[in-house]
Amino acid sequence: MNILILNSQSNNYHLNNLKKILLKKSNDKITIFKQKITSKFIKKKKIEVIISFHYRYVISNEILKIVKFKAINFHNS
Repeated sequence: MNILILNSQSNNYHLNNLKKILLKKSNDKITIFKQKITSKFIKKKKIEVIISFHYRYVISNEILKIVKFKAINFHNS
């Protein structure tokens, strides 16, 4: 599965733990991105699911329509 992790922070403890968990499945490909994403980027990378936390941008409906399994958004509050 092509997984996109959106996180605006660098060297985040939770990001590192999430990567470890996801990488246990050898067939998963993980892309970590900090900038604002575009539909062109999503199509090029063939992203199937988005995991977002500590991400400063709104994910548009246009992007969510492209992503097969949609998105998961975490809040640390």
